[in-house]
Amino acid sequence: GGVANSPGAHLLRWGALLYGCIKSDVDRAEDWEHRASTAIETYKSFSLDGSISHLGNATRFRDNVENLIDEAVNDLTIQNEEAFQILRDLREKIECSDLVKKQMKIEQVHIEEEEFQVEIDRYENPRNMAFARFEVLDSILKRLPPCHEDDSDSGTIFDSLNASSIIKQSGRDNSRVFLEKSLVKGMETFGIELSQVDARGFCSLFAMNLENAIFDKFKSTKETISNEYRDKIRSLRFNLQDPKNPL
Repeated sequence: GGVANSPGAHLLRWGALLYGCIKSDVDRAEDWEHRASTAIETYKSFSLDGSISHLGNATRFRDNVENLIDEAVNDLTIQNEEAFQILRDLREKIECSDLVKKQMKIEQVHIEEEEFQVEIDRYENPRNMAFARFEVLDSILKRLPPCHEDDSDSGTIFDSLNASSIIKQSGRDNSRVFLEKSLVKGMETFGIELSQVDARGFCSLFAMNLENAIFDKFKSTKETISNEYRDKIRSLRFNLQDPKNPL
């Protein structure tokens, strides 16, 4: 069989492969131990003086501890049992710490305020409003048939938009119309003067984004809508204009 097929040659090849696998496991374990040690020492510093600043972002620190535990359970072949147990104990301490929980609540409120500000800017910034309207127009234009340059009788794009034979309104289009009308009705119910603000433009854009989010969550396929989608649209349609619902 020759030297290449001898038991010794096979052993050398398998040995090299085994060494590579073990080295990869050792390197991964050492990297995990370094990150785990950093987290443990960080919490020790916090425990000594009670300064939440040691943790930096408390929510990210908590998530980091959770990720280290999950990584040890699911990914590590070689595991430092002592460090693993310390992290599990640390997780319980975090869950029981009123100071950490208070800080995480503050961070969550801050995140929500930032997201809310982004949404406000999205609908109040004139430039964003203009871009959003272009998106609406683009979605309409995509449903138009191709134009023929030699068609001398054809009018403008906006003339063609009025031709019901050219654009067939889809179920999603109807949903957007229902949501827009419900939003307008809700504003009127709460005494908002539609003439004083660009309320109709806001309702139109918000209805489009709301419908897109509902479709993405409840769609059954790329081209069809599901019963869950219809139920959600129907529920929002009535709840948005119900004066008994809080703002």
